[in-house]
Amino acid sequence: MEFAIKYIYSFGTMALLAVAFGISLQFDRSEKASRVGLGLLFGGAATLAMNNPIPIADGVIVDPRNLFVGLSAAFLGVWGGAPALLVAISTRFYLGGAGVGAGILSMTIASCAGYAWSYMVRDRVHYHPGYLLLLGGMISFSLIGILLLPRDAMIQVFVAASPFIVAFNLIGAMLFGGLMERERNIAFRYGRMQNEAVTDPLTGLLNRRGFTRIIDHLPEKIKNKAGAVLVVDLDRFKTINDTYGHDTGDSVLVSVATQLKSCVRKSDVVARFGGEEFVILLPETSEEEARQIAERLRETVCAIRVTLDSDALPVTTSIGGHWNGNGINLLTALRLADRALYRAKQEGRNRTEFAFDPAMADYSNVA
Repeated sequence: MEFAIKYIYSFGTMALLAVAFGISLQFDRSEKASRVGLGLLFGGAATLAMNNPIPIADGVIVDPRNLFVGLSAAFLGVWGGAPALLVAISTRFYLGGAGVGAGILSMTIASCAGYAWSYMVRDRVHYHPGYLLLLGGMISFSLIGILLLPRDAMIQVFVAASPFIVAFNLIGAMLFGGLMERERNIAFRYGRMQNEAVTDPLTGLLNRRGFTRIIDHLPEKIKNKAGAVLVVDLDRFKTINDTYGHDTGDSVLVSVATQLKSCVRKSDVVARFGGEEFVILLPETSEEEARQIAERLRETVCAIRVTLDSDALPVTTSIGGHWNGNGINLLTALRLADRALYRAKQEGRNRTEFAFDPAMADYSNVA
């Protein structure tokens, strides 16, 4: 009865670790720190296992420590596997006894087996049950550690314990791997829905919601520094759609989005607000830099040629910008940049205009 209870307890611990893994995938803010934290949890589970061994014969006890150590390496990589192994080895060393060397060697082999397995399946999106059985089998090579035991003890442990250890590793890898796979799928779907909510499906840029979210989460020290907002609007885009079709129009939008993204700095934020309008945030930017970037963007778009049979379709854009030396208020900046864009359209298109006067926010006729 005690045997069954302790095995069930071990599987329950695995289920809790799988849930923790799933939570870390959904709410992780630092992947390395998260994996280290999870690795410590796996190491803690190995410690609990060592302190609650399962007696299977006179003088022979086993525990699933190697399974926890091997699984941490397999699913968490070095950043999770190393802390788990360190905690487990420290615990085994503290517990002492004649089998310290054998225990440390077996856990090290289990960890290496986990790393080797993760390398073998690194390109797999989903883990087939056969791969999980393979993981359990590879972790079972940790039995090599018993070679460090005295001969009589080695034979006794191998005969009495190895069938239980191998069976537990195979079953545990299957059950735990299935739980981890489930959590990965949930996290994947969650991440995909989050990404779709803030991403423009055509261009892959942020949409209005994503852009606003980025602004909201900017550190205050950046929000309060000089910066600019640019509104980029393609010239006569409706004519392109009406003349050449929406497929051509989509090609133009994708080309423009690619060029805009390639021309800005890593710290800048590019979004498609809808139709042929793009918005770009230039944080920590001087007035001169904002003007230079805007002009470079205009020239880059002007150089785009969409091939139509033997013809090349020219594309131009008008850009309105707002720069503020005291920080960016998004609503005000968009209103002023829109007004500057209206002026660029009125004065011939294919040009950049900037608005710096706050009084312009009171204008009501915005194009």
